[in-house]
Amino acid sequence: LEGSDGEVIRLDDHAVAERLSYFLWNEPPDDALRASAEAGELGTREEIEAAARRMAADPRATAMLSGFVEDWLELHRVRGMTKDPSMFPAWADGLSSSTQAEHERFVAHVMSGDARLETLLSADVAVVDPRLAEVYGTDVTEGPASLGPERRGILNLSGFLAGHAGATESAPVLRGVTVMRQLLCEEMELPVGLAVSSPPQDPTRTTRERFTAHRADPFCAGCHDRIDPIGFAFEDFDAVGAHRTRDENSLAIDATGRVRSADGALDVAVDGGADVAVALATSPVVRSCFARQVFTYAEGRVLRASDAGAATDACAVDQIAAQFAASDGDIRELLVAIATSQAFRERRIER
Repeated sequence: LEGSDGEVIRLDDHAVAERLSYFLWNEPPDDALRASAEAGELGTREEIEAAARRMAADPRATAMLSGFVEDWLELHRVRGMTKDPSMFPAWADGLSSSTQAEHERFVAHVMSGDARLETLLSADVAVVDPRLAEVYGTDVTEGPASLGPERRGILNLSGFLAGHAGATESAPVLRGVTVMRQLLCEEMELPVGLAVSSPPQDPTRTTRERFTAHRADPFCAGCHDRIDPIGFAFEDFDAVGAHRTRDENSLAIDATGRVRSADGALDVAVDGGADVAVALATSPVVRSCFARQVFTYAEGRVLRASDAGAATDACAVDQIAAQFAASDGDIRELLVAIATSQAFRERRIER
């Protein structure tokens, strides 16, 4: 791009076509989009909106969203993960593969329906195969299978729960910190010089009881007072995502907790993973964070926070989040809002 360092320039029609296509479809522009660029029909917000709506309705946009969700919720963690075969023999016998593929079917189901973030986070159905149906205790159907009241949305599916767990037990800190980072947009940096290790196994204590001990250390408590109550609320799910009332030591599960954002706008007592999902699904804090996460994905860079572009990025995210909220959390409308934003149609020269 021609221009001086730091200069903001408006992208031409061909560059807009490329940005739209790689954002919404993860591939080069199709013939229709190239023709629009050649005809100079991607120069106004209205023209870009028309193109973005056509593309957002295409199955390739759903495939892109599946890729985003995998990155956003760190579902890639489940790839290559091993589980103790004496405790979870089904894992190496196909359950691992089923778990890895499930989020694509679930995202497709959401996007073929109301496409709302609330549905993604709290739907009471899943699209299962025989292996997952056994884990969830539900029937195998051609379409979505109804779930019990203990399981809601993508955070209560095996991909997230198994991926954020160990070989034998749950990982409440990992589950809690992932929710804070990815759904509440709160940075959680590990203190310099701190060595992290799980509390030693103890057949007389639950995972919750073992992990609660580290909150007695003032150095740890500042973060863990907020991380752990979220993670502990997922304790009703084991290391492959099966629901449970007793842990691997046959000790009773306590899945009470609290979901609280840094600004206090979200502060809800919860009991179990389903409660966590519902609390997050209906929160304006989470909706705004989700808009930020998708915008960051579209931009392909970390948003600026300390230079001349900070105000531009913050303003763009605020406007996009407001449009997303006005659509009642419709993910398709979020894609259009990002594609038509001034930030998406411009580029800052960096040399």
